[in-house]
Amino acid sequence: VITAVTDRLEISLEEAKAYFRVDTDLEDEVIVACVDAAKSEADAYLQNPFVDADGQALPIPSAIKMWVLKRAHYHYSQRVGGVSNEAVSGIGSVAYGDPFAELKPYRKKVVRFV
Repeated sequence: VITAVTDRLEISLEEAKAYFRVDTDLEDEVIVACVDAAKSEADAYLQNPFVDADGQALPIPSAIKMWVLKRAHYHYSQRVGGVSNEAVSGIGSVAYGDPFAELKPYRKKVVRFV
Protein backbone atom coordinates (compact mmCIF):
# COMPACT_ATOMS: atom_id res chain seq x y z
CA VAL A 1 0.00 0.00 0.00
CA ILE A 2 1.32 3.43 -0.94
CA THR A 3 1.20 5.86 1.99
CA ALA A 4 2.45 9.18 0.57
CA VAL A 5 -0.50 11.19 1.88
CA THR A 6 -0.44 9.54 5.30
CA ASP A 7 3.33 9.90 5.64
CA ARG A 8 3.95 13.32 4.11
CA LEU A 9 0.80 15.46 4.20
CA GLU A 10 1.04 17.75 7.21
CA ILE A 11 -2.25 18.79 8.83
CA SER A 12 -1.89 20.05 12.38
CA LEU A 13 -4.55 19.58 15.01
CA GLU A 14 -4.95 23.36 15.16
CA GLU A 15 -5.46 23.54 11.39
CA ALA A 16 -8.10 20.79 11.47
CA LYS A 17 -9.88 22.40 14.43
CA ALA A 18 -9.96 25.74 12.61
CA TYR A 19 -11.39 24.04 9.51
CA PHE A 20 -13.96 22.20 11.65
CA ARG A 21 -14.68 25.40 13.63
CA VAL A 22 -14.01 23.68 16.94
CA ASP A 23 -12.81 25.86 19.83
CA THR A 24 -12.48 23.34 22.66
CA ASP A 25 -10.02 20.56 23.40
CA LEU A 26 -12.72 18.03 24.30
CA GLU A 27 -12.59 16.11 21.02
CA ASP A 28 -8.98 16.48 19.97
CA GLU A 29 -8.47 12.70 19.78
CA VAL A 30 -11.58 12.30 17.62
CA ILE A 31 -10.40 15.04 15.27
CA VAL A 32 -6.95 13.48 14.92
CA ALA A 33 -8.57 10.10 14.22
CA CYS A 34 -10.82 11.65 11.55
CA VAL A 35 -7.84 13.28 9.82
CA ASP A 36 -5.83 10.05 9.97
CA ALA A 37 -8.75 8.08 8.52
CA ALA A 38 -9.19 10.56 5.68
CA LYS A 39 -5.49 10.43 4.84
CA SER A 40 -5.63 6.64 4.78
CA GLU A 41 -8.68 6.71 2.49
CA ALA A 42 -6.88 9.10 0.14
CA ASP A 43 -3.86 6.81 -0.06
CA ALA A 44 -5.98 3.71 -0.66
CA TYR A 45 -7.82 5.42 -3.50
CA LEU A 46 -4.94 7.35 -5.08
CA GLN A 47 -2.22 4.66 -5.12
CA ASN A 48 0.12 7.55 -5.97
CA PRO A 49 3.57 7.79 -4.36
CA PHE A 50 3.96 11.41 -5.51
CA VAL A 51 7.54 10.95 -6.67
CA ASP A 52 9.26 12.06 -9.87
CA ALA A 53 11.07 9.79 -12.34
CA ASP A 54 14.18 9.86 -10.13
CA GLY A 55 12.24 8.79 -7.05
CA GLN A 56 12.38 12.22 -5.43
CA ALA A 57 9.33 13.20 -3.41
CA LEU A 58 6.92 15.62 -5.06
CA PRO A 59 4.73 17.91 -2.99
CA ILE A 60 1.26 16.63 -2.18
CA PRO A 61 -1.13 18.92 -4.12
CA SER A 62 -3.13 21.40 -2.06
CA ALA A 63 -6.35 20.03 -3.60
CA ILE A 64 -5.64 16.74 -1.83
CA LYS A 65 -5.09 18.54 1.46
CA MET A 66 -8.47 20.23 1.06
CA TRP A 67 -10.10 16.88 0.25
CA VAL A 68 -8.58 15.34 3.37
CA LEU A 69 -9.90 18.20 5.51
CA LYS A 70 -13.37 17.92 3.93
CA ARG A 71 -13.42 14.13 4.31
CA ALA A 72 -12.19 14.34 7.91
CA HIS A 73 -14.91 16.88 8.69
CA TYR A 74 -17.45 14.56 7.07
CA HIS A 75 -16.33 11.76 9.42
CA TYR A 76 -16.44 14.16 12.37
CA SER A 77 -19.93 15.45 11.65
CA GLN A 78 -21.50 12.18 10.45
CA ARG A 79 -20.82 9.89 13.39
CA VAL A 80 -23.65 7.53 12.59
CA GLY A 81 -23.04 4.05 11.24
CA GLY A 82 -25.28 2.08 8.97
CA VAL A 83 -26.85 4.97 7.06
CA SER A 84 -27.91 3.60 3.70
CA ASN A 85 -28.86 6.84 1.94
CA GLU A 86 -27.01 10.13 2.24
CA ALA A 87 -29.39 12.19 0.11
CA VAL A 88 -31.71 14.59 1.90
CA SER A 89 -34.62 16.24 0.15
CA GLY A 90 -36.04 19.66 0.80
CA ILE A 91 -34.91 23.18 1.51
CA GLY A 92 -31.20 23.39 2.24
CA SER A 93 -30.74 19.74 1.37
CA VAL A 94 -27.40 18.16 0.62
CA ALA A 95 -26.74 15.17 -1.61
CA TYR A 96 -23.35 13.51 -1.35
CA GLY A 97 -22.14 12.04 -4.63
CA ASP A 98 -18.88 10.24 -5.32
CA PRO A 99 -16.72 11.11 -2.32
CA PHE A 100 -13.54 10.56 -4.36
CA ALA A 101 -14.46 12.69 -7.39
CA GLU A 102 -12.03 15.47 -6.44
CA LEU A 103 -9.17 12.97 -6.17
CA LYS A 104 -9.61 11.37 -9.61
CA PRO A 105 -7.10 13.64 -11.41
CA TYR A 106 -4.36 12.49 -9.01
CA ARG A 107 -5.13 8.77 -9.06
CA LYS A 108 -2.57 6.39 -10.52
CA LYS A 109 -3.89 3.55 -12.59
CA VAL A 110 -3.19 0.30 -10.85
CA VAL A 111 -2.12 -2.50 -13.19
CA ARG A 112 -2.88 -5.97 -11.92
CA PHE A 113 -1.51 -9.11 -13.46
CA VAL A 114 -3.50 -12.29 -13.25
